[in-house]
Amino acid sequence: MEVIDVGMEEDECKAARFFNGTMKLTVCEAVDLRPTDCATRHQVGLGLSRNLQAIDPYVIVDVDDAPVARTQTRLKTCCPSWLEDFSVDVHGGHTIGITVFHSAVIPPDVFVANCSVAFENFVEKPASDIWVYLLLVRLKTIVFGRTYVLLQMFFKNFFLSTRSPRCVGRPA
Repeated sequence: MEVIDVGMEEDECKAARFFNGTMKLTVCEAVDLRPTDCATRHQVGLGLSRNLQAIDPYVIVDVDDAPVARTQTRLKTCCPSWLEDFSVDVHGGHTIGITVFHSAVIPPDVFVANCSVAFENFVEKPASDIWVYLLLVRLKTIVFGRTYVLLQMFFKNFFLSTRSPRCVGRPA
């Protein structure tokens, strides 16, 4: 068998866990979202406290850095409520990513914060409701709010495998 280098060490391929099945996700709400410097750059001198300024947030959900869902934009709030349901078929998934953006009048939209959670955290409890801390990591890590999500996973299989979509061609 020909060995194809896909950028992962052999140990990483052997220790990788993959989720195959259907993920049902409800993005419920977010609290304590903080406006970014970019979102507030035009409000200097208007007498508004940075903590009182609202943003127009929306959430993008991704699986292994591939976007799979987007919520609607909620206007002028730091505590949006969505209650939006998404159902996604996942094949060889490692992580779920949750990213919050501020919908800008002139594109591109402004990144607010994000986080990622490994699927393997839900093996013991495939139906979970969790608060996820949203982080902004630059010079130091800052908590930029929390998001509440409901997650249900319907397993086709979840396994420890030496083969994955990223490890195709590697000898077992």
